[in-house]
Amino acid sequence: ITTYYGYYGQERNLSPDQEFAKLQDHINEFGVPWPLIVGDRSNFTAYGVSGIPQYVVIDREGKVKSITVGYSPALHEELRKSVEEALGK
Repeated sequence: ITTYYGYYGQERNLSPDQEFAKLQDHINEFGVPWPLIVGDRSNFTAYGVSGIPQYVVIDREGKVKSITVGYSPALHEELRKSVEEALGK
């Protein structure tokens, strides 16, 4: 789940439509095959988000399989593996 921030990379003062169009760049750049959900910031509080980005992988039975906070290429690979395992790939 992500939300509107008003910026993407170095670009500032983006409208929600402009920012969410940029989200496709992120999906393409990192080869993200799973769906991204856009919600409001109350989700961050409800789910205990402690940093950005924070990824929570939930399996088909609703069990939390992993939580990753931050970004690095190694963390991204761990995340990808966790998602694939949760999907049974």
